[in-house]
Amino acid sequence: MNRLLTAILFSLISGGAIAADFRVMNFGESCDEIARREQDLGSIAVDEQHRSYQKYEGRYLDRTVYVYYGCGNNDQFQRGTYVYEFDTLGKAKAFFKHARRLLLKSLGRPKVDGTSPEYAKLMAKRGIHINADDKYTLYWRTDGMKILMSAQKRSAHSGSAVVGIDFTSTGSPTALEGR
Repeated sequence: MNRLLTAILFSLISGGAIAADFRVMNFGESCDEIARREQDLGSIAVDEQHRSYQKYEGRYLDRTVYVYYGCGNNDQFQRGTYVYEFDTLGKAKAFFKHARRLLLKSLGRPKVDGTSPEYAKLMAKRGIHINADDKYTLYWRTDGMKILMSAQKRSAHSGSAVVGIDFTSTGSPTALEGR
């Protein structure tokens, strides 16, 4: 992934400017480094850390966020996710719209924009109705990375909601080699 684009994206999400695929890590790096790097940012480890994933709590975009690192079986960083929690879906949607504006500026037009009227028309032609609460989804695919952002209720029986921003390695040599 273009290092300038990565730095811009990271600075929008976290308020800092570290050139990394996700937060403080590049895809393919050893997950042994995560705890130290997160501690340097002032983050707090949440729950018991596992070999295959780690979870931290911090503040980004002036909000508390949970940060997840997926390491897989090879102990190399493969996936990172930000999860923002809200007490209502309305608040999650408002944050989604704010984050959407920032990501569109740095990543450009997404491959899938569930918020666009064009997407709703395309799905309708295929016989799929998009519920108003289910349209909050964006998807980008860049060199070496997939990025998915969505807002949704935690469950049908809960008023609370989350916004997730997920960064996943596509395994592209440009993302994992030549650093």
